[in-house]
Amino acid sequence: MTQSVDVAIIGGGIIGNTVAYFLAKEGLSVAILEAAKIASGSTKAAAGMLGAHSEFTGNSAFYSFAKESQYLYERIRPEVEKLSGIAFEHTKGGILQFNHQKGEPIHFKGKHILPEVIRRSIPNVNVPQDGGFLFTEDIHIHPIKTCYAFSYAARALGVSIYENTPVFSIDKDVIQTPSFELQANHIVITAGIESRSLLPLHLSGVKGQCMKLEAPGVTLPYTLFYEGTYMLQRVDGTLVVGATMELDDSEGITADGQESLALIAESFLHGSSQFKVLDRWYGFRPKTIDDLPYIGLIPNSTNVYVATGHFRNGILLAPATAKLIKDFILKNDISEEFLTAFNPGRGIATYQYN
Repeated sequence: MTQSVDVAIIGGGIIGNTVAYFLAKEGLSVAILEAAKIASGSTKAAAGMLGAHSEFTGNSAFYSFAKESQYLYERIRPEVEKLSGIAFEHTKGGILQFNHQKGEPIHFKGKHILPEVIRRSIPNVNVPQDGGFLFTEDIHIHPIKTCYAFSYAARALGVSIYENTPVFSIDKDVIQTPSFELQANHIVITAGIESRSLLPLHLSGVKGQCMKLEAPGVTLPYTLFYEGTYMLQRVDGTLVVGATMELDDSEGITADGQESLALIAESFLHGSSQFKVLDRWYGFRPKTIDDLPYIGLIPNSTNVYVATGHFRNGILLAPATAKLIKDFILKNDISEEFLTAFNPGRGIATYQYN
């Protein structure tokens, strides 16, 4: 028997669950179809940094979008935590971006911190001679707990969530799964690199390995960040170190990857590679042709949308992505800047229904 909803979301990571929450708030009936478990894909490999400034690369659309997402997190966090009973574990202090060359900060809002000031606040820190730039607005949250918070909040608003439910095909407005058909007026694909199995996307997976360290006596007043690598401290005092950048689609933890993580740890904090390793994990981050996500209506379709390709910024951009998908579906006004920057047509062949 075919079930029916207003919106079907394919993919149960941070993007899919946040989209579901935003749409359910508008009174739409929503279902999430997840091939494995909630937060089991790229979300589990994320650090959770909300680095609108520290991730700035000069693209104004990305910066505007990231700032909007930071704002949305602050605005909706109390309600999501209350509905779900799960805290985001947001940690203030900001991101300290190490500056290994003389010159201006990567983003103009960074406050220059001298090496001696950093050393006084973090014993054994391996700080470059030019110090770093502190972005106090760039906090971090726990990615998996935040994903579950949105998921539980969405459930509380009536969203149906089907785990272990892969999608075989999409035929206009009908989705075929192993156990049932689902008819949806709108279909949103948020399945990370697995979106390629449903859409002809130019999308590559960048493997990232991470580790969690026991860190007795260590207190980081802010997250340490340099060229995509980081060391941050969770609420429980453990350190998270990441991430490798591997153009490799092989599954599993590797010796080379763990050696790289030890070097990353030492690059931030002397002696940290000798700390007890509490956990190791990896994931595949979806990368587009120009490092900006694909968000919007698929070309030649009237009801199929995509929201993927967020690369290192899926956690950061989740609320803004959810709002943008909501605006597409509800036919709200959308800025030309976002329409152009995130247009899926940049990286997709002509789409035909199966």
